Amino acid sequence: MKNNYFIKTFLVVFGTFIAALGIYLNLLANKGVDCISTFVAGLNNLLPFLKFGYVSQIFNISMVILALILDRKKIGVGSILSALLLGISIEFFNFIQLANYIHVHPIVLTIIASIITGLGLGICLSGNFGCSPLEAVMMIICENTKISIKYIRMIIDTTALIFGIIFGATFGIGTVISIFLIGPSIEVAINLFKKLNIT
Repeated sequence: MKNNYFIKTFLVVFGTFIAALGIYLNLLANKGVDCISTFVAGLNNLLPFLKFGYVSQIFNISMVILALILDRKKIGVGSILSALLLGISIEFFNFIQLANYIHVHPIVLTIIASIITGLGLGICLSGNFGCSPLEAVMMIICENTKISIKYIRMIIDTTALIFGIIFGATFGIGTVISIFLIGPSIEVAINLFKKLNIT
């Protein structure tokens, strides 16, 4: 039981760290971040006195509250960990100046970043320890509509993109790439960990 608890905690923390790395790399590529980050960037325009990572934390905590209202069973220790760690992890990559060690074409970096983000989020979900906040809302919608995760994620991403633009965020080819890569990458990670059956 203790080992199972450790594995679940590790998957959530590791998955969140990986997702944060993907988001950071997308920001670094400067070709338009993923749709959720576009929305957070829009919120950042409304709260310019805060760093991007901390605005991301506020967004995630808001998603925890929404998920609690819709279906509290989807929220667990992992949800709280993910909400708190994502923004901090993004700022950690800034702090260590990871950008100095990455020399990849921006478009290629955007593709890699979107896949990494999706895989990280999928790893979080695979922990079965309470979904990461946005993914909790996504899973609630999936279960109630019986629509595939990748399509629900695309709908959420498109909605976030629209509101991000309304709030003054910019977008680019990287944003479009993320719409088509993050959802499927989440599904790949979930299916892989189901086969591994380690939780």
